[in-house]
Amino acid sequence: PQILKMREGRRVRWLLDPRLPDLLALHKADAQGKEKKVYLGWHDEVKKLMEEELLKPPPPPRLLDGYEIMEHFKIQPGPEIGRLLEIVEEAQWDKTIKTKEEAFKLVEANLKK
Repeated sequence: PQILKMREGRRVRWLLDPRLPDLLALHKADAQGKEKKVYLGWHDEVKKLMEEELLKPPPPPRLLDGYEIMEHFKIQPGPEIGRLLEIVEEAQWDKTIKTKEEAFKLVEANLKK
């Protein structure tokens, strides 16, 4: 499954998503109801990773919020703000940025021209 191939930051976000247990249960039920049996070994692996992640300290607070991005770069609200926040959050999870200044530089580098 894709979650096992993701970069750490993205994978951790998925593992901590409160909807994941329901999605796993739904997938397992769907797979078991098919005539052709589907390999479900990865299901237990993902569940174990999720449980391990929940034992770790909580994620760091966001370095930036949408209002800061809009004010700093003089841009309007919209889907672009969410996309930029996701990039910043993922970089935090990957530990490639640690400061607000680094976050602003990352946003600037990812602004759609």
